[in-house]
Amino acid sequence: MKKLTTTNMTNAGITAVELDSEINVEMNKRILTALRKFSSSRKTKSVHKIVSSGVISPAMFNGNAADYLVAPYFKNKTLRQLKFNLFFFDDSLDRAGAVGHASKLEIIQKKIQKEKTFLSDKQVFNLEQLKIDKKELGDNLLDSLDYIKLVDGIYFGWLLLLSQSALEDESRTKSKIVAVTSDILADILKKMYLQVNAKIEPEVHQLLEAISIYFIKIYYYGETAQYALGNMEKGFNEETLDAIRKTKITQFKEFNDLSTIMKEAQLLPLTQNTFDHQMDKMFGKYGYEVYIQQSLMNFIAFMANLANPSSLFKDAYEIDDESHKRLEELLLNESKGIKIDKVEH
Repeated sequence: MKKLTTTNMTNAGITAVELDSEINVEMNKRILTALRKFSSSRKTKSVHKIVSSGVISPAMFNGNAADYLVAPYFKNKTLRQLKFNLFFFDDSLDRAGAVGHASKLEIIQKKIQKEKTFLSDKQVFNLEQLKIDKKELGDNLLDSLDYIKLVDGIYFGWLLLLSQSALEDESRTKSKIVAVTSDILADILKKMYLQVNAKIEPEVHQLLEAISIYFIKIYYYGETAQYALGNMEKGFNEETLDAIRKTKITQFKEFNDLSTIMKEAQLLPLTQNTFDHQMDKMFGKYGYEVYIQQSLMNFIAFMANLANPSSLFKDAYEIDDESHKRLEELLLNESKGIKIDKVEH
């Protein structure tokens, strides 16, 4: 299972597209113009601050990173660069325009570097022509982007960064964020349960919440079953914890193994395929497979992102509106300790 973080994603087949200074400035202007179409909120303020800092960069994502929307480069509590996947923010009909322009830009850039090593009149002429071609391709690249979607993408990248920052800190904020996240996961399981049951009894309610925490501790944190259950003794009664022990489920290799423990706990006779189908219906196949399954950082950012309307995950909807808003609020509070590089173009 891939477990990319914001820091190692930047080295996982992601190539930034080098734009001329004026093209970069124009791109940022267009993003800020699109931002005015959004109602003022903490989301728009965050995006405005990031874009104004000049750290946004178009990029081509390949290999393990190909399915990802954005990759924030985060070091020493500082956002150094936020790269966005051109394929996903391409507004052209065939969704190949932006990537095509970027590929040609990369070729021209290499030619420019080569021509700079010569000083003959011919090379000077070639260099000037290449610069003209580069600017034209840069303009074409900007024209092919979906700026409304890009605003949503930048904010999602910011949430990813804040999620990683919170998880790296052993703080009270981290415990609150993980607690709200486990509540959301429990709400997902409750929703599945209510599809075949009229109501949720108190003991079932508590068991589903315990299973959610147990799962997060083992699947995302890599804790042993014994250690996880030992840390849950203060929050749950012995009957609930014993119900988990009786399932004899001590590890989760895949996200849909949640269906197995629910079946063994005699809560719901779900197959893994049925569980996946339910998750696809709630969050869309892309959101479920690429973000929810991959890491806790991604899961947290994905769920916090649902607190606002977004063009990124159109098939997804909130499980509990207040929980998603609370999660977003906790993440945004984490931004107080984050700096953003200032890049001059």
